[in-house]
Amino acid sequence: MRAHVLKVDKEKGRVSLSLKPSHFENDDEEMMNAEEEGSGNDAGDIIETDTEAADDQMQIDSHVPTPIESQAEPLAVTAFNWTGETIFDDHKRLSAESDSESDIDKGDEVPKRKKNKRSKIKFDKTQSLPLASAADYERVLVSQPDSSQLWTQYMAHLLQLGEVDKARAVADRALKTINMRDEGEKMNIWIALLNMENSFGTEETLDDAFRRACEYTDKKKMHAHLAWILAKSGNDDKADEVYQTMLKKFRQSSKVWVNYATYLMERERQEEARELLQRSMRALPKSKCITQFFRRD
Repeated sequence: MRAHVLKVDKEKGRVSLSLKPSHFENDDEEMMNAEEEGSGNDAGDIIETDTEAADDQMQIDSHVPTPIESQAEPLAVTAFNWTGETIFDDHKRLSAESDSESDIDKGDEVPKRKKNKRSKIKFDKTQSLPLASAADYERVLVSQPDSSQLWTQYMAHLLQLGEVDKARAVADRALKTINMRDEGEKMNIWIALLNMENSFGTEETLDDAFRRACEYTDKKKMHAHLAWILAKSGNDDKADEVYQTMLKKFRQSSKVWVNYATYLMERERQEEARELLQRSMRALPKSKCITQFFRRD
């Protein structure tokens, strides 16, 4: 079997060969001519091939080594690939490896891009846009879960749509979500819930919300807020009941007497206010007695 040498790479220790018959068409004539001419040709001449290489071959200059050269430096074939792969297969393999490495690099970059995207969400400028839907409120509450103002605005938005049950559910979520140390924020939600039940609920739902609020907040403050809500809505009978309850539970508090007296005076119930003054003088310690409260200009 004969082979045509395509390329000799001494640095890498590789030899590229070709077994195509097209390379041996003129070899028989050259061999016969060489025998007739004898040994007149120098063995070290360079043979140049001008024919165009095939698609899977390279155009090269072949150097025929002299006997001295072959003895001094034998052909190194220890690194030759005996699997049948050519130099072009090596190029394909190297290209595939480089592509896989680039894919790995890209894969490493994906988490970085995602991380950068998450960091940008922290400063999302869309939070300054008007809140026009439930999705908008949910989006903003993710970054501000302890804001009672956002929760109450969310409740008001649902009430405008007639979704009273959903507004109640939002209030319950707010009370569970807001940090327990933010007592003022929780108090605001309880007050908003009482306002909602007074306007859109029933007497039973209002009483239930008030009872729950007294379990988790300051009872005196919650009684005062409920009395103010009822008075503002014109439910004087219910407001009177709450004030009378406060006088029994917190009779040592001068603010309770003052607030009730103010409520009576605003409704031009002066006689009841004067009677309340006398009662307060007997119930409160002297240090808390109010003597100038009912003086009118």
